[in-house]
Amino acid sequence: MNDQMKVRFFKEARSEENFVEEMCNFRCQVRSDLEERSRLMSEIARRAPDEAGARYLDTLIDRQKRDEHKLVLLKELLFLARVETHERKLDKLDDN
Repeated sequence: MNDQMKVRFFKEARSEENFVEEMCNFRCQVRSDLEERSRLMSEIARRAPDEAGARYLDTLIDRQKRDEHKLVLLKELLFLARVETHERKLDKLDDN
């Protein structure tokens, strides 16, 4: 997971304006996935309280934990990207 995020980070870092926007979009998508999966987990717990439902819930819980960790990392990367972009803009103003 971290490697995939690093690849995305470096791939998009070439164009700083697009990078911040892309990271915001990706973060929104992860957050949306978390919310959707949470609703699904509630529905499964309500409708399928058997052993098969419990195994599936365990799988979904693991995915939730990974995506929650991913969301924290994205938040940190986005903060750093915004700071870096802002500093570059200030440097350009200083050069003029």
